Amino acid sequence: MFFRSWTERAREERRRESARNAAWGLTIGAAIGAAVGLLFAPKAGKKTREDIVSRTGSAFDSIRDSIDDAKNRIEEARLQMIDTARDKGEQIWDAKQKCADAVRDVGDDSRTGGRRS
Repeated sequence: MFFRSWTERAREERRRESARNAAWGLTIGAAIGAAVGLLFAPKAGKKTREDIVSRTGSAFDSIRDSIDDAKNRIEEARLQMIDTARDKGEQIWDAKQKCADAVRDVGDDSRTGGRRS
């Protein structure tokens, strides 16, 4: 049971790592392809270099924005999980209190022979 769960987790981790590597490879390949395309474009060298700098800067800005967006979504999810855990904890506490009260009532009933005062 433990071994099967461990192997399934390892297999899933390998799949995720493979997908992550493919995404990075695609991104890097696209960036290199774009840069090479610009280098061989029929423009003056200075204009081409300016284009490369401009596009690289905007690509980094886009990546930075994506990272910031991901951080914000992760923070929102973290806060939501904390709220959910707190709510569930309160529900468990309330249920525990009800159980304790019910046990106390049963004990009181057994001492009084089922009669309530």
